[in-house]
Amino acid sequence: MSSSPAEPLFDPTDRFWEDPSLTERNRLRSRPPLASHGRIEAARAAPSLWQAVRLNADEPGGRFARSLDGEWGFAHFDRPEAVPASAVANPVVAGATEAPIEVPGAWTLQGWDSPIYTNVQMPFPGKAPLVPADNPTGVYRRTLEVDVDWAGRDVILSLGGAESLAVVYLDGVFVGLGTDSRLGSEFDLTPFVEVGRSHLLAVVVIRWSAATWIEDQDQWWHGGIQGSVTLWSRPAVHLDDVGMVPGLAVDGTTGTLNVDITIGGDLGGGLADGSTDGANGPAEAGGAGPGDPQVTRILPASRWWVGVSVEQLDGTALLESEPVEVTAFDEANALARLLASDTWPGQMVRTSLEVPGIEAWSDERPTRYRVLVQLWQTASDAGPPDSAVEPIEVAAVLTGFRSVEVGGRELRINGAAPLIRGVNRHEHSPTRGRYVDPETTWFELCLAKRLNVNAVRTAHAPAAPWFYDFCDELGLYVVDETNVESHGRQVSLTTQPGFTGAVIERGLRMAGRDRNHPCVIVWSLGNEAGEGPAHHGLAGALRYLDPSRPLSYEGPIMFDLDADTPVSDLVAPMYRSVEEITAWAKSRKDRRRPLILCEYSHAMGNSNGGLDDYWRAFRTHHGLQGGFVWEWRDHGLVRGNHSSASAEHPAGDGGIRRHSNHLSASAEHPAGDGGIRRHSNHLSASAEHPAGDGETRWGYGGDFGEQRHDGNFVFDGLLGPDLVPHPACIELAHLQRSLHLEGVDVRLGHLRLHNERSFTDTSDVVGTWQLVADGVGVADGTWDVPQIEPGSEAKVTVPVPPDLTRWSGQELALTAELALATSTSWGPEGHVVARHQFELPAETAPRRHGAVTTGSAEVLCERMDDRWSLGDGSWGLDVDRHLGVVGLSRSGHPLLVNRPGHSLWRAPIDNDGMKTAWMSGFGHQDRWRQVGLDSVDGPQTRRLDRVTVRRREDGVAAVLTGVLVPRRQDGGDGPEPPECPITERWWLRGDGTISIDVTWRLPEELADPPRIGLVLALDPSFDQLESSGLGPHECPPDRIEGAVLGRYRRRASEERCPYVVPQCFGQRAGTRWLSAAAPDRGTWIITGEQPFVHTAHRYSEGQLTRALHADALDQENSVFVHLDAAHRGVGTASCGPDTAARHRIAAGTHRLGLTLSWTDSVTGQS
Repeated sequence: MSSSPAEPLFDPTDRFWEDPSLTERNRLRSRPPLASHGRIEAARAAPSLWQAVRLNADEPGGRFARSLDGEWGFAHFDRPEAVPASAVANPVVAGATEAPIEVPGAWTLQGWDSPIYTNVQMPFPGKAPLVPADNPTGVYRRTLEVDVDWAGRDVILSLGGAESLAVVYLDGVFVGLGTDSRLGSEFDLTPFVEVGRSHLLAVVVIRWSAATWIEDQDQWWHGGIQGSVTLWSRPAVHLDDVGMVPGLAVDGTTGTLNVDITIGGDLGGGLADGSTDGANGPAEAGGAGPGDPQVTRILPASRWWVGVSVEQLDGTALLESEPVEVTAFDEANALARLLASDTWPGQMVRTSLEVPGIEAWSDERPTRYRVLVQLWQTASDAGPPDSAVEPIEVAAVLTGFRSVEVGGRELRINGAAPLIRGVNRHEHSPTRGRYVDPETTWFELCLAKRLNVNAVRTAHAPAAPWFYDFCDELGLYVVDETNVESHGRQVSLTTQPGFTGAVIERGLRMAGRDRNHPCVIVWSLGNEAGEGPAHHGLAGALRYLDPSRPLSYEGPIMFDLDADTPVSDLVAPMYRSVEEITAWAKSRKDRRRPLILCEYSHAMGNSNGGLDDYWRAFRTHHGLQGGFVWEWRDHGLVRGNHSSASAEHPAGDGGIRRHSNHLSASAEHPAGDGGIRRHSNHLSASAEHPAGDGETRWGYGGDFGEQRHDGNFVFDGLLGPDLVPHPACIELAHLQRSLHLEGVDVRLGHLRLHNERSFTDTSDVVGTWQLVADGVGVADGTWDVPQIEPGSEAKVTVPVPPDLTRWSGQELALTAELALATSTSWGPEGHVVARHQFELPAETAPRRHGAVTTGSAEVLCERMDDRWSLGDGSWGLDVDRHLGVVGLSRSGHPLLVNRPGHSLWRAPIDNDGMKTAWMSGFGHQDRWRQVGLDSVDGPQTRRLDRVTVRRREDGVAAVLTGVLVPRRQDGGDGPEPPECPITERWWLRGDGTISIDVTWRLPEELADPPRIGLVLALDPSFDQLESSGLGPHECPPDRIEGAVLGRYRRRASEERCPYVVPQCFGQRAGTRWLSAAAPDRGTWIITGEQPFVHTAHRYSEGQLTRALHADALDQENSVFVHLDAAHRGVGTASCGPDTAARHRIAAGTHRLGLTLSWTDSVTGQS
């Protein structure tokens, strides 16, 4: 690598970035990111580097760390060979324009190149490890000056993840290089800097390298520095590494710590022949040993000692070890050298400690302790340091004590086997790429806790350092995943010798950085990278470094759950069906390992159907211990020019707007947060936030000019890209609850409460109840929650009113809730952790709810040619011989914009088949189109064979008989789809109601459609909606466990598609009645003979089908109300099992019975 300004920076003949074995040059060993301090008080204030850089230099803990985040200069080049040497050495970059850029942050989101999204395929063609000649390269530049206060100390550059290869220069001199886009690198700048002098720091980042081939993950490809950059200092002799593996003795109250402390720097020494070795100090004569012709004994000028102490977070001491001397290699004589060669561990102290009287760490009670490590120097003739000796350096580690083991088909934490209620989490920011700041990370993890999540898999790479600190504090188990995925060459790549070293190094660097954290309970070898020597080498290396934690890897069992998997201590498949995992559990072939799904319930769009089946299996079959939902957040990027991307965001997420109706950012959590703003962020189930809110235009694969991409497959999160929870989150939280109520004698309020927790009793929750009659709360109160130990249960009594006759004939339900008695670090007082609703037997048979009668009225019928007009002075119903019902009015004013229609089509949800990229031709939607189901909402698709209008004893009924005639829209030459016979009866009754009865006889060829029902296009003035049924959120038929019976109001004009890619949304199963009110007109009420599924909003299924982005949706001049006799479940078929058979629509007869009534009040049933 040349440093001459007249030449290219890199030798054009040396494409070193294509060498898979080149992972680093001069990179320091991976270590916990601990800050260096000179005093205990400072170490307590800021244990980690990320905390120290947030403090001022004059604050305790802030003296020896400086953030280099912020604005840098940036020059962009088309390829590495185009970078001139002047770019890293001179004030002005020759041949390029330097512009400002924010660090950390991907350059692909700041005006250079484009982001690329792929899931499996590589972003470019070719063979590994080669990369394209056109290879964007960025040069980051800034000046730095070393504080005078740092004189005589080492100066270290900590460079966060850079995609995909970073080369560091100081004043044009090569410092080092490193790969690994997610895990940062550190370099020693000490030989290159002078105190008080300004230096030019340059970092050259090459977008594509050989390392790219093992970072082919389901996420965006970016470029640039996407982690924080820090300059910090430490003493010349220092604590180079403080590694500790926390554990728990069998008594459950004694903590264990296996501590490895490595000392860096020159310990010094003298030569025994009387000469001196500079700073090493004076020599001392010594006797010669065997084979030594002369004296060569080395005497240290000083002695170095390490001490470890453990204390509570308030500073109360628990344990203080005696100082242990750090020894140098014994050069006294040949025999000494021989003995030392077999026994000297290096400049290291290895010790094991036992700390009695501790409280074990767990997800339920994340008790942490502080470990202080001190380094002292004493004279060569002095003994161990006493309290009067000031330390040379102090480091603080916050940790907890817990045990992890696998056996008996269980993953045991502290001897218990908690269900893993997990999510997969990528680090993603819509405006900064891979950098998610501490505030936003805290926000996300608190939200996860409120959703009853207890575990996170760091898909598919280690997370930022603060993530682990927060998981330690909040109580979240972590599967820490090595940054290795070769999905584009999954089977072949990791068998290539050239990549073996890189794979092993990545796993060891992750463990070296993160092993101090009690939250990390499992090491993952990576994701979707086949199985090769690299995995077996990494498994052995991790087990040697840290035998306390099990390993996980899906590769060997991808196609066979019973395959031999020596590299994995867990059976960790992805997307296996309930039937498959249940069969595995019943077979009991593997009697040691549990099955924990590393990915399941793909959360793409309107998804996560059938979660209840998984959780029923987890709780029923021993050996099935939960899993990790895929995934946490939609990976949306902001596209186009708009104000939101540049707005200031209080939680630091780069301009993404948070919405108060879901997530509040008004509270701060003060406890030991190192200056991090903590957010209360309540999860609300009362509203759905739109992804297409008109403010932010979200983009996915293909929206940024990419030729190779995988479309919107990147939108597969439980949360939107703006971190607003999707409706499925409520289902997930309910199913993952750890406190369960079941009915014993619900009429008397007798229930059974089961505490599924592993470590804590129920003293932290309070009970409330509500009696619901026809969806309205009519009585409420509190109930006593007994103290129930973990894994136990007890009978409880909810004080239901003894006399229920006052609600005779109404549908009754009892809702019982358990909520936090006091605020926690992650949730406010009153946050509901479990909710159950029980049906109550009615004193009399429930009446038909909702219908409003207006007394007797004469119903008239007039016929003119092929049209009948039915009316009672208020209602008007027009029936056409060929078209059926063509008009519905009230007091002469039309209520419908279009005639009522039949619908067997829904705008395809992602699980029905994607509509972008190369995957758009797959899925059920293609099958439905081929039989013409997407045509049945038009007037041309129904043929009426007979219309009969007859007077009945209490009104006039029109009976329409005919068929739906689906027509293929693709113009194909295949046979036309079969017809679907239908019968409609519209009966205008004398009591002022209209009875609607529709029957469909679905042929086998049309079986399993997405829906079957009626669709009404209401006048848009009927905006005020109210429904009695399940809710309050979107709850399709296979996602109703978290819904509760009630009455819920909303406005049709405020209903928005909560998914970035438009699709059918807003389904509410279990509807008893639905009303729509218009100011100054009145309210019409649709009541079902049986519960039905409805949707109601201002978007037609046609528009939702065609649109590719929610921000492009336009509200139409109708309120589209779908009234479904049956609606297909949503399932998870975009990546995983299809909708369960019981939630599909079978061939045969389907009937919908409705009553339409009216009230002049605009408040309807309220």
